[in-house]
Amino acid sequence: MENFFSPLINILKAAYDSIAKFVFTTVLWIIDLIKNFLLDTGITDDVVTATVIAVIIILTIFLLLVGWLLGPIRVYGGGNDSNDD
Repeated sequence: MENFFSPLINILKAAYDSIAKFVFTTVLWIIDLIKNFLLDTGITDDVVTATVIAVIIILTIFLLLVGWLLGPIRVYGGGNDSNDD
């Protein structure tokens, strides 16, 4: 049975690795883009400050999207209400 699923597992591992690599490099690229924007416009002159601001912006966007997606599930429930008769 293990030999039967081995090629499928290898394909899924390769797909997961490539997707994770793409997401990670995209996030790093966006952080670098925001950092360069902050430095080029003169909003901040320090590279560390610009990087921290860029990371905070990315985390804020991520948390807002997660809250937007998971908020209704928390408020309205996942369909597991105990009062349903």
